[in-house]
Amino acid sequence: MLMTLTFGCGGRTPVIDRVWAAPDTVPRGGVSFLRVRTRGTVEARWEPTHGTVNPATGDSTLYLAPSEEVDDTVRVFVTDERGRREEGLAVVHVREGLCGGRPEALVSTTARLLVADESRVYYVEPAGTFSQVRRVSVNGVERDTVATRPHEIRRFIDGGTGLYWLERDVSGDEPKWRVMAASKGDTARPVQFLEFTGRSASIYDIAVTAGDLHVAWLETVADTGYVTRITSYPRAGGAGRERFALAGPVGEGTFVSRMAVDGGDLYFLLVSNDPAKVAVMKLPVTGPAQTLVGPGFLAPGTLAADDGLAVADGQVFWSERIAGRIGRVRADGTGPEFIVPAGGDARDVELLGVAAGPGGAAPRLFWTVPGDLRAMIVGTGVTLLDIDRWNNRIFGFTDNGLWLFYVREEGSSDGRMFRLLIP
Repeated sequence: MLMTLTFGCGGRTPVIDRVWAAPDTVPRGGVSFLRVRTRGTVEARWEPTHGTVNPATGDSTLYLAPSEEVDDTVRVFVTDERGRREEGLAVVHVREGLCGGRPEALVSTTARLLVADESRVYYVEPAGTFSQVRRVSVNGVERDTVATRPHEIRRFIDGGTGLYWLERDVSGDEPKWRVMAASKGDTARPVQFLEFTGRSASIYDIAVTAGDLHVAWLETVADTGYVTRITSYPRAGGAGRERFALAGPVGEGTFVSRMAVDGGDLYFLLVSNDPAKVAVMKLPVTGPAQTLVGPGFLAPGTLAADDGLAVADGQVFWSERIAGRIGRVRADGTGPEFIVPAGGDARDVELLGVAAGPGGAAPRLFWTVPGDLRAMIVGTGVTLLDIDRWNNRIFGFTDNGLWLFYVREEGSSDGRMFRLLIP
């Protein structure tokens, strides 16, 4: 919301053109950017009614919302080079139920995997080798079981129009890895998309683009060697095509640990006991895989199976839990660089995901260190949220900024699912 008040002699050109807040609605404890556009050289001073600003002077400042729900009037006092003074104001709406405030509990659950869209949250409640796929509306009212699986579900992803997950069946003599698909909605029921049978094959991750489902898997060859592969299968059905393959001896332990997509491009982490093979890689829509970050930048032993990978607006982020840092390659290909430096309180860092900023703003990056959930605006390095001493786990994001995380109940395996909005 924008309002500007001017004071001075009638008929003269005003000093202030515009005052605005972006965004103008933020969570309790969230941030906004305040700006004033003026004519000529001026000095500007900001005075919020409830929140705080830093710095207090200048044509732009960072606004930190208070912990209560208010409509905060922020005044800016401008003086030009001739001594003329004007006052302008912007209103920032601070609302409850968003990050930094008391969030809304959707359900009590033991869930560990989740995807969400604008209307529903789909999640997996595991119990050993038994799993239930459930859904709940974003207002927490409707709740139903989508599927019951007598297997452990390992990976659960949103395919836009459908859901995909990875499960392992160990009920027989020969283990079976399956990729299952289910449509969204009230009548969602799972169907088998792929199956890898036998002890020689293991699936590590799956990812979805508009036309294909990508499977990262490892095949053991003659008990002495292996081939790690990425195979792309048409979502409409049909034979797969091999996109990436790398062979080596079994003890080397090289495999694709994590995949992420951006448009039609596929990105992945290559993890290995051989330090010459660890890499952050890109697999374009057409053509061979490209190394974005090689072993010359990645210190030996820094990439591990539980490290994270995320992509937004063409920027690629990865975490190195052992080294305690998060790296980035920019959309124009420059880098790599570390945006969360090694050591200190970043040890055991876990990259959770990245969400596109509202209105074309810079992406929001989310990660955790032990007992602490962090978030930042990538373009500015500004910390959005820093929740200390919480046992949190972020589950997923949606395009409209909804994100959800899990807080374990003290002394219980059960917990609560919350919804929050990214400012």
